[in-house]
Amino acid sequence: MGMLAFQIANQLRISGSPLSDSEILESRRAINTARTVMPSTAHLVDLIWWLFVEAMDTHKRMPGSGYGNGLTRWPLVFHTSRERWEAELQRLVDLKMSKEEPPLPRFAISDPTAIDRMLVVLGWVRYIKSNNLARDTAVFLDLASGKPPRIVKRHFPWNCCDSTVTMTKQRVLRHISLTLEPYTRLDT
Repeated sequence: MGMLAFQIANQLRISGSPLSDSEILESRRAINTARTVMPSTAHLVDLIWWLFVEAMDTHKRMPGSGYGNGLTRWPLVFHTSRERWEAELQRLVDLKMSKEEPPLPRFAISDPTAIDRMLVVLGWVRYIKSNNLARDTAVFLDLASGKPPRIVKRHFPWNCCDSTVTMTKQRVLRHISLTLEPYTRLDT
């Protein structure tokens, strides 16, 4: 459990060096992408969380990620989100599934910049500061990949509650946002 999170954390662990000029540019691009999707009142912490959720979702959909589902196929033609939505709803209708509570469709990666954004965002884990770095990184990445706190809390050696997992997530987000904030201001 949580092996994906530990693998990513071990591959990306760097000593927390300052951002290079190219990393600043890529970080700004990623955060600006999140600003276009999120409400205008979203704080930097919310933007960073959205980017980590997107990065983990992109990672799951990559070919060879070990998930082995039909979502890891790359589309040959790029479709608009509206076309993908209609195609997925038509597929659900063809399967004669209940229309009252249809599952939310999940699509293959169709944004070519999603992988570049994933690499930039997952590189931010090097700015996590913690006494137990491996555990906190794994907890954070597991939450970003969509696992519920009741499952993620198994990373802790003691019987903790869901709020401990949530506080770990907030602490990690605070460390990353404090590092990125000077580089992501709109006026620079």
